[in-house]
Amino acid sequence: MTKRKPAEVLRILSIDTSLSSPGFAVVEIRNRKPKLVAVDHVKPRGDEPYVLRTKHIESWLHLFVRQHRPFDVIVREGFNAKFESSNYPVFSAWASVDRVLYDFGYVIVEKSISPTTVKRLMTDQTRKVTKQQVEDGVRKFIELPVGFAFKKDDESDAVGIALSWALENGLIDDVIEREKKPKAKSKRKKTKKE
Repeated sequence: MTKRKPAEVLRILSIDTSLSSPGFAVVEIRNRKPKLVAVDHVKPRGDEPYVLRTKHIESWLHLFVRQHRPFDVIVREGFNAKFESSNYPVFSAWASVDRVLYDFGYVIVEKSISPTTVKRLMTDQTRKVTKQQVEDGVRKFIELPVGFAFKKDDESDAVGIALSWALENGLIDDVIEREKKPKAKSKRKKTKKE
């Protein structure tokens, strides 16, 4: 990524990919301040075959991208499961997202952000973090209109992905009070010099 002038706007499309309810967010960064431009999700019917659900996601996302482009950065949450039954649906949804982005001349080049990284950066915790805690962290970083409510946690997760990417790249200031972790003591035994 090239260095940008502080007053320049950086527009991020972030994706919380799933086959059941993927979330999408557009966040702009100007002068180190994030602003939510758009957030939404799509809910394919769970009783339909994968191919039809991915087509639903693809059709919906075409409209979303067309309405909210251009983007400077596109980033998504990483995914890694041990079982094919988990991998196949998510990677099917990834492929449908990639097809839409390709139609508009975009390719995701940024490294995916792990769910653990999003949890850590939005809450300063990595274990047993709830979706509500992630949303609460998101709300600390980004000013939302009074009474604004995310319709699903997939939406707040998508915003958290954009904010995490911006934090990792030094584009916004960290507002989470982080515990100072003591340095681990070395377990190596000292040897006597003879």
